[in-house]
Amino acid sequence: MREALTTILIAIVPAMLSYFAATYKSRKELEIVKMQNQNELDRIERQSKAEVEKLERELEAQAKLYESNAQTDIAKDLMMNPKQLMEMLEIIESPTFKKLMK
Repeated sequence: MREALTTILIAIVPAMLSYFAATYKSRKELEIVKMQNQNELDRIERQSKAEVEKLERELEAQAKLYESNAQTDIAKDLMMNPKQLMEMLEIIESPTFKKLMK
């Protein structure tokens, strides 16, 4: 009986040590992978924010350009067509327009 217990203990002790070593190693590897993933997510988030800011700046510059081009086009059209300019002035000087602008 004693020999059987000794044999069982001899088999169980290394198995338990192997189990604990494997679980410890797995936890450490899991922590490393979690940290790597978090770092990757942070990097992607920073990169995305930078790209969004860049696109916003480009869109704003493009909007300003379109606005200035539209104003230039309107002014050019009015100068090229005196009749249209006179019609616009009549509309602006009309009592109805003045009433709406108040």
